[in-house]
Amino acid sequence: MQFNEKRMLDRLMEMIRIDSPSFHEKPMTDYLEKYFKDRGYEVYRDEAGSKFGSDGGNVLVHIPGTMEGEAICFNAHQDTVEPGRGIEPVYKDGKVTSAGDTVLGADDKSGIAMLMELLDVIKENDVPHREMYYLFTICEEQGMHGAKNFDISKFPAAICTHWMGPARWAAFPPPPPPSTASVPCSMAKRPMRASSPRTASTPCAWRPGPFPW
Repeated sequence: MQFNEKRMLDRLMEMIRIDSPSFHEKPMTDYLEKYFKDRGYEVYRDEAGSKFGSDGGNVLVHIPGTMEGEAICFNAHQDTVEPGRGIEPVYKDGKVTSAGDTVLGADDKSGIAMLMELLDVIKENDVPHREMYYLFTICEEQGMHGAKNFDISKFPAAICTHWMGPARWAAFPPPPPPSTASVPCSMAKRPMRASSPRTASTPCAWRPGPFPW
């Protein structure tokens, strides 16, 4: 079972180009709502942003299970730190960087891209899985305001894991031996601080590697 690296990279580059700095996530919220609705999933979009000055909203996607097991939620956030407007991603020598005058925005759009790819892979390979929820929150970088104002009664999952790197396949049956499966890439990035006054080109490397069982 293999991830499609090109498909995942193309989606990541597309999302990086969508401006979504904290408190201004609406374009990303709109994108996610349409993306999953177009694929037939039940999508809930809240108005949490109105409580703390954001124009975006949390997005919850319900993915029905095909096997027994407790529901699980995967979480990633929509917003980026500044300077995060007009980002132009550059792919060269196996790495994605910004053009140099903004952050890259891989935090956390790399996590969103991986969740999208995960869903494609399990559908293409008919992988049995528990009931799942994808929760994409807003204003994470400025105090997790979206998560704090989300109505958790909207999903029954007892486990919610945040995606920023290699996946933990908690939603699935026991995995095959590492020799039969591999993740094509993981996102490696330098630590970033929202308050850092700089022009950043945060490199983000995609490197072959096994699943972290």
